[in-house]
Amino acid sequence: MKPYANYERSQGQYRGKIRFVNDEVKAYIAGFLDGDGCIMAQLVRRKDYIYGYQIRTSIVFYQKSSHEDILFWLKEQLD
Repeated sequence: MKPYANYERSQGQYRGKIRFVNDEVKAYIAGFLDGDGCIMAQLVRRKDYIYGYQIRTSIVFYQKSSHEDILFWLKEQLD
């Protein structure tokens, strides 16, 4: 059985697009990020910025296409 299969949606607070989820789900997402993800920061040259660069950050999860259901679940949690 998949650990995220029994997740129930809480009617928690919202701030922007990030939903506050229970500690178990947060721990699962953190573990998945640790194992199959990364946090990236890029410097993008921009002439219209004061210092000439934009800092672009991304959180990326990697998964085999046969297990894409976990990626859809993550997207639902983070939207």
